[in-house]
Amino acid sequence: MNKYIIATLISILLFACSGREIKLELFSPDAYAFYLGDSWELNSSVRIKGFFINEEKKPDVRLTYIVNLIQPDSSVIYEADKGELKELNQETPEELVLEVQMNIDSSFASGIYHIQYIMKDEYSAQKDTSVKMFELTSY
Repeated sequence: MNKYIIATLISILLFACSGREIKLELFSPDAYAFYLGDSWELNSSVRIKGFFINEEKKPDVRLTYIVNLIQPDSSVIYEADKGELKELNQETPEELVLEVQMNIDSSFASGIYHIQYIMKDEYSAQKDTSVKMFELTSY
């Protein structure tokens, strides 16, 4: 076995024996869009807790995410954004914040939209989803 597999197994075993149960949770989503004259700027965030922290590697986390946009007609723009959170800038945070910013061009109609976050903890294999409504309004 290589060192990475052994370190991962030890981390999982220590975590399992610690008695602390984690449950990945997305909470407090926020989303708002600014009309820029010929497009919108969407700013959104969601808070994350209950993720596994691998103390063997710096420490680090392995959270992958996909952001979908649900349009007023219920059609979905899949993977409008996606990525991975994997390095921590603090030792052991209780929460993380994922911030997403994107431009939405003038081909999008005014109306009520929803932003959907789908998050997966790659270490624990847990998933969670959060949805937030926002409105595109031209003035």
